[in-house]
Amino acid sequence: MTDPNNGTSESARRKSLEDLDKRLKTARGQSPDSAHGGKSRASGSNSGVAVAWRISIELAVAIGVCAAIGIGLDTWLGTKPWLLVVFIVLGFAAGVRNVYRIAQKVAAEMEEEEKSSDRGA
Repeated sequence: MTDPNNGTSESARRKSLEDLDKRLKTARGQSPDSAHGGKSRASGSNSGVAVAWRISIELAVAIGVCAAIGIGLDTWLGTKPWLLVVFIVLGFAAGVRNVYRIAQKVAAEMEEEEKSSDRGA
């Protein structure tokens, strides 16, 4: 099998990659000269689903990590199931706190987006 880059200069490869990038951006509906920080059409339509997944994962991970800590301490100290119960409650509280923070952040972003669209109109 032959190497496709064999005998190709670095500038030719870079130009080829830039051309590919422009074609990808055009296919995604972005202008080829737009900055990488811009949002694509797909990010806006999936943002609600992404936030929902993030919230559920944050809550589950907080409870899971605290439950694991509780099980470990119960095993080590011989206090089954008391520390497990305590740490599950703490995990739930930490998860709810994280969900609240995410909700506040999303609300602030939506408010900022609303203000910017009002200014533009």
